[in-house]
Order: sequence, then structure tokens, then C-alpha cells
Amino acid sequence: MRERTPFGLVGALLALVVCAAFVLPGCGDESAGDDGGTALRSAEAEERSKGPKPEIPQGPSSDHLIVKDLIEGTGAEIEKGDTVGVHYVAGIYETGEEIESAWVPGSPLGFPYGTGSWSYGWEEGMEGARVGGRRVLIFPTRPGDVPPGSKKGDTLVYVVDVAEIERPREDK
Repeated sequence: MRERTPFGLVGALLALVVCAAFVLPGCGDESAGDDGGTALRSAEAEERSKGPKPEIPQGPSSDHLIVKDLIEGTGAEIEKGDTVGVHYVAGIYETGEEIESAWVPGSPLGFPYGTGSWSYGWEEGMEGARVGGRRVLIFPTRPGDVPPGSKKGDTLVYVVDVAEIERPREDK
């Protein structure tokens, strides 16, 4: 009588599929025009999962809000009253020190947009942002608006990914 392995035919097929998944991506015609886009998308996905480091521009800090889109979002645009789910990392312009991060893949931090409950840099700087976008906000602290890890007079740099938007329900 033949001894049966715990995996049997299904296990053998599964092993074959797993091996093919590792071997087949390396096969193919290299002249087919692959420009490394797969590696680029993979690197971008990895960066989004870990969170970027705030890049501090050269030169003196600014006394006003600066907004720069690093990745243009293609989803819904933020509107007043929305609850916006974001991932972000913050640093101090003058020192380059990271002071705060809310970068947990799959668990964006929600904040009510347009209610004045966040700093002016967030309220004004996130206007027009879209889901899927990455935006840099650079702005000086204001009296009464100094986040932990910073002090009055610091200029803050936030890198923000818009993960989702929840619109308020309209009761009928």
C-alpha cells in the first residue's frame, strides 16, 4: 500500500503555482520595452507603506504657507464638512527633525476638514487635495497652534497622503 503524503495532488499543484510565481516574472523578452515601471511602482508602494521622510528645502524658512503636490491625486476632492483620512509625517524646517507621524498602513487618521479644528496650515493647505495625492505643507507655527515637539517660531513641514474621504450624510 502506498503511503499518502499530507499534501497529495493539491499540495503538489500549489507548490508548482508558487514556484511559477517566482520564476515566470523573470522570463520574457527584455526588448519588450519594460522600463522598470514595475520596480518603480513597487518602490512607490513600499514608500507609501513606510511613510516618506520630510524633505527640507534649502534656504531660509518661509513666513507663509507653501503647498506643493508631489503626487496628484485622482480621486474625490476634499470639501468642507468631509472627514478626511490621511497618513502624514511632520518635521521641523530649521532642524530637519521628525516630530510626529501618523503613518499606519490601512489605518488613516481622520480629521474633520473645514471646521477650524486643525491648524491653519492644514485647513488652508489641504484645500483642493484629492484622494490618492501626496502633498507637502510648509508653514510657520502661530501662537496657540504649536504641535508637540515644536516650539513657537518653528516652521513645520508636513508630508500628507490623502487616503480617503467620507462625505457627511444628507438626511432627506
